[in-house]
Amino acid sequence: MGWNFAGGFSAISADRQERIVRVLEDLDAEVIAAVEVRPDDVIHDIAAALTGRGTCHHAAILDQSANMNVGLLFKCGVEV
Repeated sequence: MGWNFAGGFSAISADRQERIVRVLEDLDAEVIAAVEVRPDDVIHDIAAALTGRGTCHHAAILDQSANMNVGLLFKCGVEV
């Protein structure tokens, strides 16, 4: 599944981050590719929030030549 996290050009707010976490809990996807992750650290915060709610997740920001802010969220045990 892919998702544009920011929905614009500004940083992801704490409220939007919480909504993203709730939706991801419901989706229960193994891997999610996210674009427009701003700032980059927010994807790690989302992974930590999901892990804190009982589903172990990891996160990574991909090396990229353009500033697309592409990141991955993936469940523990999934190799990417």
